[in-house]
Amino acid sequence: MGNCQTSKRKDSTAKTTLPRTQSNYVIFTNLNQLITYFDNFNLESHSYPDLSHFLGKHIKRARIVDEGKSWVAINKIQNILESKITFIIRNLNFETDAALQLIYSFKKIISQAHKMIELQTNFDEKEIELFQYIQGQLVQLSLEVLIAVNTLIAGELIWWEDKYFEWRTNYIISQFGIQIPDGPHQGSTAPFIVFMLVIQTCFSKLTNAQFKDSEDIESKAQQSYLTKFYSQMKSELMAESLIQEINIDSTQIQTRVVSHTLQPHSKLNYQLQ
Repeated sequence: MGNCQTSKRKDSTAKTTLPRTQSNYVIFTNLNQLITYFDNFNLESHSYPDLSHFLGKHIKRARIVDEGKSWVAINKIQNILESKITFIIRNLNFETDAALQLIYSFKKIISQAHKMIELQTNFDEKEIELFQYIQGQLVQLSLEVLIAVNTLIAGELIWWEDKYFEWRTNYIISQFGIQIPDGPHQGSTAPFIVFMLVIQTCFSKLTNAQFKDSEDIESKAQQSYLTKFYSQMKSELMAESLIQEINIDSTQIQTRVVSHTLQPHSKLNYQLQ
């Protein structure tokens, strides 16, 4: 089954290969052509290039991130991956099981990413920079997962190694202060799982920042409300106290006036007697 699948993908590659530029990169007229090309990509025919660099160049040339097509590309690739699940389940073995786990792990990351989109409008400048970089990494990761799944399904030579994602992981750690949780990760897809944890940690950092900002805003709002409330109470109490003082003074004045007024009448009454 593995050899048969490999043969099919090689034939498909030959049919979908497009003209190349002078710099030996394929020119794609639309996003679907790029995704189809890499869904049928055969590393052996390309003498096993530095795939990370190779994909990064194509993504940049296609202006996927620059033109805001990141999630269009990611969702298209995710649909292709999900369409392979039925075949994988019907042909379970060590390699296809690894492919299945890789697809589910990728779906989990994408689900978290969609939640982050809802918070994007509240990001500060540094958080926007991190989120945009992670979006670009997700586009490349989705293509890498697609190629890796096809490699596992076909039973071909595994092209990634333990340090495949090392440079990108180190860059994220150095630029954005991400701390990667330690843990044992075994199996052929371990480098992918570890890098997905890196992406997940970035999302956690952004989410926690948003929650912290929300808590700070709520706390400031509560403090502002209490300040206004106590200020209003103080003003009302002062006003009430002033009114009481005025009333007391008014009463005293009235009492004095009445007392003063009564005195002459008393004298007059006395004299009349």
